[in-house]
Amino acid sequence: MRKVHAPRAFLLPLGIIATVSSKPPTEPPPVPPVFSLRAVLRNTAQKSLTTGWEILKVMLPVYVGVSLLQLTPAMPWLGEQLAPLLDWLRLPGEAGVPLVVGYVIGVYAAIGALAPLGLNAREVTTLGLMLAVAHALPTEGVILVKMGARGWRITLLRLVVSLAVGWAVSRLWV
Repeated sequence: MRKVHAPRAFLLPLGIIATVSSKPPTEPPPVPPVFSLRAVLRNTAQKSLTTGWEILKVMLPVYVGVSLLQLTPAMPWLGEQLAPLLDWLRLPGEAGVPLVVGYVIGVYAAIGALAPLGLNAREVTTLGLMLAVAHALPTEGVILVKMGARGWRITLLRLVVSLAVGWAVSRLWV
């Protein structure tokens, strides 16, 4: 007489019905891939170089642009124009360039703009914390809207919190 493998149903807690078959599996479980240190290192190096290249493509042009801007009368003029706005953050007017670049483009572009300015540790920390809260605002605002969030409100909130963090850090720094 032939044995019939009929599925069995039983009730789990919370009223979930599960079906279990007493039929043995038809194929063996998959064999895990063999670990290869060489493959892992090659893959990691490849991804690292790709990421480094992507960051460099953003940072280098901004760095060169700000360095060239420093050689022109435009940078001192820009610093004078931004000084009243940044004075309450205890930042020099020139710090407005990396701040605006970071708000608009992103953190790596801001680093590229920040590097040639020669700011001190307090100023760099203040800018870094401000940009950690709010960076790439247009790009992330569009993403928020596409996700169904209120992009303008969240972007404005990030900008206000960023300025509040900058003000607080500039006052707490000894």
